[in-house]
Amino acid sequence: MSSIPNVQILVSKCVITKQLYGIRLEEKSKNKWKMNWAFPLSDHTVSAEKYSESTATGTFYFSKKWPGCPHCGNKSWFRCGTCGKIACWDKVSLMSITCPYCNITASMGSGAITQLKTGGDR
Repeated sequence: MSSIPNVQILVSKCVITKQLYGIRLEEKSKNKWKMNWAFPLSDHTVSAEKYSESTATGTFYFSKKWPGCPHCGNKSWFRCGTCGKIACWDKVSLMSITCPYCNITASMGSGAITQLKTGGDR
């Protein structure tokens, strides 16, 4: 008998196109979340699906087949230190980066992200 996986959706924005996309998180073991798929989203879908009303806590990692941002192909992401939202990142822009949500440019920080606002996959 197989169990239904615990899946959450993390909303992100492309730093290049400023378009929204979803990141599928699947809890592979207690508080260990694998990011294994990304897909374009609209503002309407984010609101209708309530994609920011839950929280995923633990460690987050990319699957070997992680496709990256569906708009530009960036393979990583960052959380803005000002607004707290998630956006794609190219892993090259180490000096500073401009958040596509709040347009604040800041130095890239360090440290592990252990909690993210998410929504259930319906």
